[in-house]
Amino acid sequence: FQANAVNADGTLFAIGDGGADGGRIMVFDAQTAEQVFKIDTAAPVTTLAFDDQAGELVTGLFTGELLTVDVAAGEVVSNVAISTTSTIAAIGLRPDGLVVVYSGDVAELVDRRTGPTGASITMRNAAAADIQPDGTITTVSTAQEFVLYEFDE
Repeated sequence: FQANAVNADGTLFAIGDGGADGGRIMVFDAQTAEQVFKIDTAAPVTTLAFDDQAGELVTGLFTGELLTVDVAAGEVVSNVAISTTSTIAAIGLRPDGLVVVYSGDVAELVDRRTGPTGASITMRNAAAADIQPDGTITTVSTAQEFVLYEFDE
């Protein structure tokens, strides 16, 4: 597994990877390529997203855990499990700070400090999903159709 992300102003980039023995998150200075920090994880990293307003890096793991890292400190500040036991395939950060997590055929809203909010959407036959900055989920079905999903709150 390998995932990557770049922060909004392009000064940092993150790489996550892993295998049978766990994973790691590495953040680098984009100008110098110097490693800023490295964090070992218990499971492979599957997806990453910077939240520049909060100064955090949100990371999805193969085991269905969502890690949040304080970028300035280089330390994990929260670790919450999602509702399903599936691998986290994609995450997106909404303007309200909630994380949209896509895992299997389910998308759910997760508070990165306290866990799932209880809001979820079942997406049948989704082959792939992309989460937009407003939290809208675009999927491609196994029949090659595009479908949009939004959380009703």
